[in-house]
Amino acid sequence: MEKIDKVDKYERQNQIVLKLKNNPALSQARLSDIFEVSPATIHRDIKKLLNKGILYEEGDLIKVDPHYFLDNIQFSINEGFSLYTAVALLVDRSDFRQPNLVSSLRKLSENIKKSQPHLGSLFDGVATDNEYQDKEDLYTKNLNKIIEAWAKSRFIKIKYRSRSVGVKNVTVGILDFSPYADGHGNHLIGVNRESNKVEVFRFKRIEEVVIQGQRYNVTNRGELLSVFKDSWKIWLSDNPPKQVVLLFTSSVANRVLETKWHNNQVTEQQADGSLLWKCNILEPKEMEYWILGWGSSVEVISPPALRSRIAKEIQLLAKKYQKD
Repeated sequence: MEKIDKVDKYERQNQIVLKLKNNPALSQARLSDIFEVSPATIHRDIKKLLNKGILYEEGDLIKVDPHYFLDNIQFSINEGFSLYTAVALLVDRSDFRQPNLVSSLRKLSENIKKSQPHLGSLFDGVATDNEYQDKEDLYTKNLNKIIEAWAKSRFIKIKYRSRSVGVKNVTVGILDFSPYADGHGNHLIGVNRESNKVEVFRFKRIEEVVIQGQRYNVTNRGELLSVFKDSWKIWLSDNPPKQVVLLFTSSVANRVLETKWHNNQVTEQQADGSLLWKCNILEPKEMEYWILGWGSSVEVISPPALRSRIAKEIQLLAKKYQKD
């Protein structure tokens, strides 16, 4: 008899949908047995999925809305492996469990295993890695609402905990989503309906999401997102870009050249083997952790404010080790 290990309610509901897609005749009693939860729990899950429009009733059967699942996609082994590496990086930079990610990886794994068992096992392993991370129900709840609003082209009203101004309420039209590896976070990029400016919102700081009735139809998405072309990652500024000039030692010059760190970077190999690296950046402060990560192998030449901040950080760091 098929049994499924205990999972949280979000993943259980995803798996219920998958089970009913394959077999609409499954009774709630049978689902209760499969998931090893009470009939009342399954009844609540089914009711919630019906209210969301994911499931619908047809006579005695409960069926899945045919528009709920994305069309079938077939990957080559190279395409599948490229997707795996991207997902593995995302999971490595996630601080907590993401049920939607886990359920999608399980589905990918089961389908891919039929033709490529080794690749399917890789996806399964990534799903397991994320399953063991800490739960964050508020994050999952808010993310699900944001995805629903994005799919329906609706504005959302969010209660956002800003580091600079405290808690604020903002109505946002969703433009994009941006994983941010350096900060172990995911971000929502949207247009503030009041100011009509593009803003970035860290998911962890979103305390509440309310889907609005008004539709948000964006026709110039590319133009709006072009404000990030001179950002290091996602920080924006009302000031023009500043030229950042770094001098890397010969010991790391080749490593620096292996990666294109920014679209507008320019590099100049020096006679002594060192490397001069130049780039125009909206907010150089966003680069500080990356620069410090190179240790003594890099020197900030300009702008002066960035050089000063890095020097101060190094001095404070040195003080911690003076006792040794």
